[in-house]
Amino acid sequence: MELEAAIKSLTRDYNQLKAETDAAKSVERGFSKAVNTVIEARDKGELKGIHGTIAELVNLDKKYETAIATAAGGRMQAIIVNDDASAEKAIKFLKINKAGRAMFLPLNKMLPSRPRGKAMLAVKGSLGFAIDLVKFDEKYRDAFSYVLGDTVMVQNLADARERMGGVRLVTLDGELVEASGAMIGGMKERSLMKIGSADRGQMDIVSENLRKATQNADKLSEKLAGIKEEVLGLEKQVKDAGFSDTSGSPIVDTLETQKKEFKTALSKLTTGLKSLEKELTDTRKLKENTGKDLGKFSTELESLGKSKQAKEKELLDNASRGIGKAMKELQARIVGLTREEAELSALLGGFDGRGSILGDRKKEVDDYLKSFENKIKTNETNIKEKEKALAKHGSELKAMQKIEDSMGKELATIRKKRDDSYKAKTEMEASIDKVAHSMEVKNDFIRGLKIELENASNRLAEAEELVKNMDVKDMKKLPSSDTLNKTIKAAEAAMESLGNVNLRALDAYEEQQARHDELKEELGRLKDHRKRLIKLVDELNEKKKLGLMKVYTGVNEKFKDVYASLSDGGEAELILESPDDPFSAGLLINARPPGKKVHRLEALSGGEKGVVSMALIFAIQRHDPSPFYLLDEVDQNLDAINAENVAMMVKRNSETAQFLQISLRKVTLKEADNIIGITMQKKGISDLVMKVDLGNSKELTEQEPQKNGQKADGMG
Repeated sequence: MELEAAIKSLTRDYNQLKAETDAAKSVERGFSKAVNTVIEARDKGELKGIHGTIAELVNLDKKYETAIATAAGGRMQAIIVNDDASAEKAIKFLKINKAGRAMFLPLNKMLPSRPRGKAMLAVKGSLGFAIDLVKFDEKYRDAFSYVLGDTVMVQNLADARERMGGVRLVTLDGELVEASGAMIGGMKERSLMKIGSADRGQMDIVSENLRKATQNADKLSEKLAGIKEEVLGLEKQVKDAGFSDTSGSPIVDTLETQKKEFKTALSKLTTGLKSLEKELTDTRKLKENTGKDLGKFSTELESLGKSKQAKEKELLDNASRGIGKAMKELQARIVGLTREEAELSALLGGFDGRGSILGDRKKEVDDYLKSFENKIKTNETNIKEKEKALAKHGSELKAMQKIEDSMGKELATIRKKRDDSYKAKTEMEASIDKVAHSMEVKNDFIRGLKIELENASNRLAEAEELVKNMDVKDMKKLPSSDTLNKTIKAAEAAMESLGNVNLRALDAYEEQQARHDELKEELGRLKDHRKRLIKLVDELNEKKKLGLMKVYTGVNEKFKDVYASLSDGGEAELILESPDDPFSAGLLINARPPGKKVHRLEALSGGEKGVVSMALIFAIQRHDPSPFYLLDEVDQNLDAINAENVAMMVKRNSETAQFLQISLRKVTLKEADNIIGITMQKKGISDLVMKVDLGNSKELTEQEPQKNGQKADGMG
């Protein structure tokens, strides 16, 4: 019963502290619902192998906090766990509780990483790598390398711009430059996440005490279950014995011994309960300290303002649902322990009807329970008082919000007055500038008049000096003023007849002169360019000439050999009309058939011209072979010997190229590898004959195609 009371007290203290501080801790941490759920399960012992979040496990200088939070981003809430099995259990826990998603970093699977080359270059002259500016346990290095990577921290955005391109940079003010060149910055909202080693605080200590008490309760429950089984065995032995007076019996002695052992076990349980009472006292002290912390948290919550109320309400609602669930679980366990305790007490009472000692002990336990109930009432009173204080703080918060709203209106009025004053000031300055400009114009006009007056005085003095130098003795001989005025007017009229003086003539002259110089320079460049082009054309013509002569020489040599072969000993050559300038003249062919004189191509017969033409074609083929040739009745004007020579030449050359020859000569068709016959029996309709019978055919003459309209194609 004392154990039950201790557990109830610890549970009540835990729930009270959790309800009072849960919202403040959620705001202070700034974690997501999933992360808070995992951390809470770790603190309550429901999840094993959870080390904590990156934000909890890092220590850093205050001035680097904004930069590190920006560089890490959402990974600041990543949770470090022992291994991937722990991560899997945590993920299943989130699914069962429908608490959202979280990132887990298993230490046994995290891979080490090294900075890239560009990052190594960019770190020179900077504050350093972000991972080197924070402190953490070295066993977490791979996890922190994943979170911060090779991000380089610099002083400001100007330093980042000097290094950007292929490296990730972050400034002390929280501007971020990605390796791709993307820049992120601006006014950053205040982060609710607390970075650094977390002070687990009184709430976590109470949670730890509750977890220990629960473990002790489980152990005691196991012991009580064992005692219960032993008592049942003893009762069975007593029934089997079947007598009432058991004094002096060995069974009674055994029972007395076991009774002493039970008393010893009960004394141990009493000692355990006393230790729990001591822990309860310590917990109450921690509770008082937590109340002080609660006041600090309330002050911080008031400073957050109206813009955070909706979020706090949502967090409080979620926290309340989590507390209800934990309370239900604890109450279910307490009810189970209470039921087992009642059963054990009933069994002990039935075993020893004279157990007055146990009755006295029960009375003591009841008194102890009453004292605990009084304490519970006191705690409930304290809860109500704190609820009243919380309501009071809420009213004060609303009042402060109203004051803030009224001050905002006053501030808006003041800003409007400031804007109006600034506008009036601007208009006044514009008026002053306008008056000052007018004064400057008038002063310039006055200065101009003074200058003209001074010039007129100088001219008058010069005229007087000129008159003195002229040594005019008789002033009466000088022209009269009327004459001089007429002369002046005539001169002025002559000047007016010339028209207005173009004051920009000098500027126009300078512009035209500059244009003339530019054109002259451009003309010089064009002349040089023309010379280079002429030189290039000459070089290209020379290369063309060398190429032509090379081809001409090669084709001419092969032309001689081929013609000699086709004509059975004849001679032929190619002659340039202008060897010095081959592009300005043509090409001549001289041929000497066997037994005849040398003639030009024009003087040869049709058959001889055909032989020369075929010789030239085969010569070109030998010099620069082509894969395919089409010959259309090239042997039509040849005699039988020359036609056979041409057919044999085509046959030999078909080993290196493909020939498609249209012919009506039997001597040519005999040398073909494949023969296709084409005939036209009807007007406008051609028939294809794949197999041509050459056995019964005779030498075709020029008139035979016109009679039967048939010709054959030979392809070699």
